Amino acid sequence: MFNISVDEYFYPPEKVGKSTARRQIETSLDLLSDNELKIIQGTIDGILNSRENKK
Repeated sequence: MFNISVDEYFYPPEKVGKSTARRQIETSLDLLSDNELKIIQGTIDGILNSRENKK
């Protein structure tokens, strides 16, 4: 019906331009299954934890 999340309704996104690479990644993520997205999330978490440990 409507293609908007609850978060987007209460906290509309700011008008920030996205890079081409970011838009391409978001489009690709839409093609992945939930299990495949869990792998991607694990990778992202690892990168962010690595950054925090370097500080």
